[in-house]
Amino acid sequence: AEFMREAPFAGRVPVFVGDDITDEDGFRAANRLGGLSVKVGDGPSAAGWRLEGVRQVLDWLDGFVQWSASSPLGG
Repeated sequence: AEFMREAPFAGRVPVFVGDDITDEDGFRAANRLGGLSVKVGDGPSAAGWRLEGVRQVLDWLDGFVQWSASSPLGG
């Protein structure tokens, strides 16, 4: 999480997407930094959000890219 204080990451919102137990530290770090944490699949998790599978992750990312390109906050 230290790298989030350095360019080009400083001032950005962290997004962490993962699918297993080894990703839990990343979810907690993203949460602590006010970012988005997304668990892919089943099972208990510290992630704030959950998606069913890879297809849903791709759809979510595509939606985010579309929003970002058309938003005064994005692009």
